[in-house]
Amino acid sequence: MKRKRLVGAICALCLISMLWCGAVSADQAGDRVHWSTAKTFIYEGLHPYTLNWSGDVLDRGGLSLATLKTTTSSKDADIVINQYGAMGAAGILKLAGEKLEEATDRPRSGFTNSVTLEEQALYLIKLHDGQLAKIRIDSLSASKASFSYVTEAKASQSSPAPSTEGGKSQSGPGTTPESSGAGAPKQTTAPDLGEGTRWSDSYEVPVPEQLPYPLKIYLTLDSKEASVHDKRNRNTDYRLHTAPFLLDGRTMVPLRFIGEALGAKVVWGAEDQSITLLNNPGITIQLWINNKQAVVNGNTYELDVAPVIHEESAVIPLRFVSEHLNMFVYFNQGDLLITDTENPYFEIGADLKPPSSAEPESSSAAGTEDASFFYGTWNLWIPGGYAPTSSVTHGDGSRTVTHSYTPGAAGDWIEIREDGTYSWLDLGKTYQGKWAGSGSVITLLGGPMDSDWSMRKESDTEVKIFAWGLEYKGSKASE
Repeated sequence: MKRKRLVGAICALCLISMLWCGAVSADQAGDRVHWSTAKTFIYEGLHPYTLNWSGDVLDRGGLSLATLKTTTSSKDADIVINQYGAMGAAGILKLAGEKLEEATDRPRSGFTNSVTLEEQALYLIKLHDGQLAKIRIDSLSASKASFSYVTEAKASQSSPAPSTEGGKSQSGPGTTPESSGAGAPKQTTAPDLGEGTRWSDSYEVPVPEQLPYPLKIYLTLDSKEASVHDKRNRNTDYRLHTAPFLLDGRTMVPLRFIGEALGAKVVWGAEDQSITLLNNPGITIQLWINNKQAVVNGNTYELDVAPVIHEESAVIPLRFVSEHLNMFVYFNQGDLLITDTENPYFEIGADLKPPSSAEPESSSAAGTEDASFFYGTWNLWIPGGYAPTSSVTHGDGSRTVTHSYTPGAAGDWIEIREDGTYSWLDLGKTYQGKWAGSGSVITLLGGPMDSDWSMRKESDTEVKIFAWGLEYKGSKASE
């Protein structure tokens, strides 16, 4: 009797093990992405602008992989590649150690919305309809990109059709729950949560709202004027207690202003003259007055210049603190920009002055006073310049970045009217809006990228239009 019970127990365990293994195999099969036959394409007429790194990178459209045509609709575009060697999409993940047509484990995290492209590198792309594609960059220049790609295959392409035996369907990879019966493992697809949300690692909980604008802090050496543009695109001007200045070649800035503007809590230790900055993602920076030692999350660093007391205010080295708080610092002829959004454009001598904060008036002729210089039509031009086009990461972790010159491009036209309105043709779309301001600078309200743009007089016949690190040069059109 005992022997029969033992044999029965072993059989039951074997049966449970087989069922469990079958379920795991089916679940694992559902997490594998199979691909269509590879195709190649040459993407010409690359995007002439830097990408909207912190917002919708497809806000000016891009290329549809379904039609292999460019579109100005962000809802239909899958990818965009610009002249500076960057690619944007709803989601991008660089892959390593696999081939183009090889099945891929479906990732649940690690996506970004833009990357600097590398030749022969492989990228996983989230398309506008939620499907996946895989792209290999075959060659890249400032005028075109050649790539091979595969798209997510349908079940019939990636798996054999279910067989029937004894009138019952036998489920296999790619079989839907409806065709395989109630006992088949149920496969689900993450629903579309709409703009501003994405899935966490478990594909269940949306993250908090992603604010659309970059944080920007504008400072000028030896000036007490400062301006902060927050992530809701609200502008606040400040008068500092002490101006930023150079000390032994390093930019020093007032502690409390820069700390709190960067979103950190600032704690001052009077006994040992210590400075502690606490930031939400778990970053703790400790500094001491007249001491070149700094501690970041337990790691010790040696500063080039120690924090000091200047004009009764504690000042700290800007670049060390900002970059350890994951910010980017740009400098041009005394003007400083600290931002949470990397942009290669700012590295090539771009204008770092804050845009005008003028507000529209209720009158239809808002801002017409003393602005007659701007009336009329201006032909626009996007200046050329050197920008990174590719990068190679070496075995020791160092990186070689290749820069090349991208020529300027025609940027259509803008007409400024005396009644306080404007028309702006940009990338085939005409924007209509109002302008505000007077003197040598006016603000174009509601222009491309749903943003306000500054238009500044450069000479008697030239203007500059700029926002978000982008700029146009304009010359007066002949009458």
